[in-house]
Amino acid sequence: MPESLTTTDYKDILRFYNEKIPKGKKQMERKSKKTLISKLCRCIKKIKKNVTDEPRAIGVCSRSVFNTKGLIRGSFKCIGNKTLNLKKRANNNMLSRKLERKISRNKTNKINKKKSKTLKNK
Repeated sequence: MPESLTTTDYKDILRFYNEKIPKGKKQMERKSKKTLISKLCRCIKKIKKNVTDEPRAIGVCSRSVFNTKGLIRGSFKCIGNKTLNLKKRANNNMLSRKLERKISRNKTNKINKKKSKTLKNK
């Protein structure tokens, strides 16, 4: 059964996309939804150029933006006022696990870059 998102979920979404986290709950919710809907709409526009079916483009983008992070996309609107309804899968910490992997990858990449710079200077 889908659950509604908590404040930690909204924080994880903003951290995943390297956005600043506002202090208020409503502001955090708006900003994370705005980030996700803009990603979704941009993705649909890009894929629609190559694929003739709009439903296919929506499916591909929904999977990449929402489903891989453990979120469930509800209704949305890309024209006019962009709106989005979100839910998360029950007992799923997919977003936090993805965020942890991304952070650890960034740390190892930074360490490897520093090592390669020091080797070039010698």
